[in-house]
Amino acid sequence: QTYFDLLEETGKWVKANPKDAAEILRGLYDRAAQNWLSLSDTQFFKDLTASGLVVETKMSDKSLEDWALVLEHARVDTISYPYEWSFGMLKSAALFHLHVFNRALQNGWALKDASAFNIQWVGTRPIFVDIGSFEPYEEGAPWAAYRQFCMMFLYPLMINAYIGMDFRPLLRSSLDGISPSLASRILGLRCMFKPGVLTHVHLHAKFERRAELLDAKEAKDLSEDSGQTVSYTKAPHQSKHRLLATIDAMSRLIRKLELPAHRTAWGDYDKEHSYSDRSFEEKQDFVSKHCAKTRPKIVWDVGSNTGTFSRLAASEANRVLAIDGDGLAIDRLYRSLKAERNTTIIPLVMDLTNPSPNQGWLGQERTSLTRRSKPDLVLCLALVHHLVLTANMPLDSVVSWLRSLGSSVIFEFVDLGDPMAQMLIRRKGGKHHPLSYEDFSSAIAGRFEVTDARKLKRGMRTIYYLKPI
Repeated sequence: QTYFDLLEETGKWVKANPKDAAEILRGLYDRAAQNWLSLSDTQFFKDLTASGLVVETKMSDKSLEDWALVLEHARVDTISYPYEWSFGMLKSAALFHLHVFNRALQNGWALKDASAFNIQWVGTRPIFVDIGSFEPYEEGAPWAAYRQFCMMFLYPLMINAYIGMDFRPLLRSSLDGISPSLASRILGLRCMFKPGVLTHVHLHAKFERRAELLDAKEAKDLSEDSGQTVSYTKAPHQSKHRLLATIDAMSRLIRKLELPAHRTAWGDYDKEHSYSDRSFEEKQDFVSKHCAKTRPKIVWDVGSNTGTFSRLAASEANRVLAIDGDGLAIDRLYRSLKAERNTTIIPLVMDLTNPSPNQGWLGQERTSLTRRSKPDLVLCLALVHHLVLTANMPLDSVVSWLRSLGSSVIFEFVDLGDPMAQMLIRRKGGKHHPLSYEDFSSAIAGRFEVTDARKLKRGMRTIYYLKPI
């Protein structure tokens, strides 16, 4: 028996066998099948695949209903979405897409779309996963995916760089990206003369509005005279040389985009935490010991900040997801990992009190993190007091969520006497939720077994190794 399932790298429907989690199949119709046969025989595509820039793909011997050809993709073990990426990740993904597009054009091929969902990550190395995007280049054809590239890459980066507005809520609310008209309204006249805004944003929005008015007029004319013939404007001719120059200019524009200089609440926590050197070393030793002992395949470091403990876990794990709601902290982590060419840690920006939901068609097109990844170990360090005291999450609910993941947990409990906890309480006007060792013991009862524990910071904190019951 076969089932329709989602190929989560691209969000497109494919045939898959849910009993074989390692198998990802893509069915192709006649034209796409012919494209694949030609593409797979080109040296540039073989080189892209061999270098890990394009997902490894081969023909399958399976025959599925009406598909002309079936492909089998190598699994990308962790799927993430653009609204979970830092600024630097989206910028790297944009430049990576342009690089693949350039390589394709140089060899007689093009990319027919520019969805940011076509790019995934192996650590900090981007990988292109939508084989169906490649199609033969037709001489004189314009950049068909220019609008989509602007919506999914250029506009979010400009909005973040030029006015400091977080692009992630915008991309999460619209899976198609930020439209030219919305980008034009957000950037406004104050950014008129910023690099690229006039041409790629305001003029683009103006031409799009004009096209919409023409479409509305043609529709009205057709309704009044059903015999009328509608003529469509032919796309302008664009030589390959001109198209390559356009891609190069876009790459130079994106390279210049940078985040405005500012600090966030926890962006420098790794340098300004309240631990003594000895307590911090004890905490590191505890995490290292249990990671070495269990050798987990997948670790989630929730509240990772700039990734000190993600790096410790990465020495023993196959993959580490470093998750934090502070975009600046995650961007700092990404940039340092990228410089190291790290392929184990994937940094993600996510507010744990409002994590990525199931959304899109039937709620399956883009799924929650718990449906995309199953951890063997969760690091929950210096986080609980932020969830309970700042975000008003009941301690019992936090522990219940951790238990639902089905993994072991290294959990750092913070007593109300801790200076950081006291600071958070003052910010809340002296109000706080129950957060005592008795509350913690009650919350884990029947859910976790404590197999190891160590006092930190003169007993104001305790780090536990919890096994699910």
